[in-house]
Order: sequence, then structure tokens, then C-alpha cells
Amino acid sequence: MSLANRMIGVATGVAVLLWATSTFAQDWPQWRGPNRDGKVTGFTVPQTWPKTLSQKWKTTVGLGDATPALVGDKLYVAVRQGGNEVTLCLDAGTGKEPWRDKYAAVAVTGKAAWTDSVRRDRFGALLDAGSVILALPANSEFIAFQPTDKEYEELARIKVSDTPTYAHPVVAGNRVFIKDRDAVTLWTLD
Repeated sequence: MSLANRMIGVATGVAVLLWATSTFAQDWPQWRGPNRDGKVTGFTVPQTWPKTLSQKWKTTVGLGDATPALVGDKLYVAVRQGGNEVTLCLDAGTGKEPWRDKYAAVAVTGKAAWTDSVRRDRFGALLDAGSVILALPANSEFIAFQPTDKEYEELARIKVSDTPTYAHPVVAGNRVFIKDRDAVTLWTLD
């Protein structure tokens, strides 16, 4: 089977799986959530925000900025490992890897084709969690704030990684999955 056919087959299979299961509660099957609107369901805003989140697991997966997809009890992550593009399936509760698929990456010259100088560190990824907004800027601080018609009140600012974060957080119930430069971590809001 050619590489192109294999890639099309994997992409089609993942798309069908994600589409078929996107109606399950608290799934986060694509970038910005089930409806690509950044709205979180099933999240209970704590009366008092903790100073830290509880880390349940962390696993090194490889370089990448793509937002993980949560479907049922599986977390799917797309990363670069060495010279390969890799799709990983992780058990959402343990971080263990039941399977992976990979193919050789194609970088022809290794030279940058373009760069972007836009500053993206103010709020980064934003999610609507009902009465609060959740933010994850590149500085890896998970921020909860309550907006009003005139300003916002910061409720919590919690450091969740030592490396930059560019992917959206995946929030399901009290679980918060964070993809940083080269790892995925499950944090819980206890």
C-alpha cells in the first residue's frame, strides 16, 4: 500500500471515529471542542479555586502543537518523533499507550518557509465554561476569569507546564488535558 493511500486510510478512519462518537458527553473530538466553538460542557465551576491542579499523569509524546482529541476514554495526539509523524492513542485515565501509527515526515530542505511575528501570549486558547472563561496562553498558565460588561476578574492562575503551550486545553468534567511542547499531562480540578 502506498504511503498516500495509508495516510488517507488513517485520516478517514480517525475522521469517521471522531464523527461517530462526537455526540458522547464530555468528548472533545476536535480542535475547540465538539462543535468547534470553544464551549465546555459538564464543567462545574469551583466555589473556591485551588492554587494548583492535581497532576494525575504526564507522558512524553514528542514535539507538536496540535490539540489532543478526547473520545470516550481515549486521547489521540499528533506529534513529531525524530523523522516521523506519529499518531498516538493514550488511555485518558492512565496515560498508557495502547497503539500508535507513524510514517516518515517529508521536510525537503529544512529551511523555514515563513515566520510569524504576531504576539500570541496574552490569552492564547480561550474556552467558554459557562460563568467563567478558561485561558491557556503560551506561558503555560491556566487562567480562569469571570467576565463582566466592563472588565474581567481573575479567579485563578495556575502554572501547568515548564514549556510553552500552544494547543487548546481539553476540559472534560474536572479533568484538564494539557499538551505542551513535548508532553501531555492530565490535571484534575479537585
